[in-house]
Amino acid sequence: MMRKGAARAALPLLGVLILGAPAGAETLEQAYGLGATPPQPEVWLKLGADMSVRARLLDAQGGLAQTARPGEKLHLALEFRAAEGAADRALDLTCAARFYDAEGTASAYQGAAVPCYHGRLADGAADFQPIDFTFVFVNDAEDPLGTAAVVATVRDRATGRGRELAPTYRLGR
Repeated sequence: MMRKGAARAALPLLGVLILGAPAGAETLEQAYGLGATPPQPEVWLKLGADMSVRARLLDAQGGLAQTARPGEKLHLALEFRAAEGAADRALDLTCAARFYDAEGTASAYQGAAVPCYHGRLADGAADFQPIDFTFVFVNDAEDPLGTAAVVATVRDRATGRGRELAPTYRLGR
């Protein structure tokens, strides 16, 4: 389990703007919906024409975590689903995760990409298929209040395609 606040490290604003923000966004706050933005604990994106990936932030009961308090455990769940009619093929996924707090400060924790699914695209034909990536974290009392993000990167080594998904939650007291 990762203690989020204990691993935080401030980034210079210039580094955030140039190195951290996804293309088309001016700041991390805009790119990931941080700060005062309403939380979005579930995000789906296409990873090519033949599949989608989903990232969800879950509370201890397995429900979507719209909000959390310091000390509460949250879990990042990653899943994939094959597009209807997609041809079956090998699937070789890697996953990584990192944090941004409500002020856009990156955590010092930068999880390296690890293998998280090796199988067939058809495994996700009927419903979302869980990806084997266990990531549990806890916010500390000194973390700033507001909407924070867990940014998950899922890459398919078989095709070379990858996406960032950034589900968010609101940290409150």
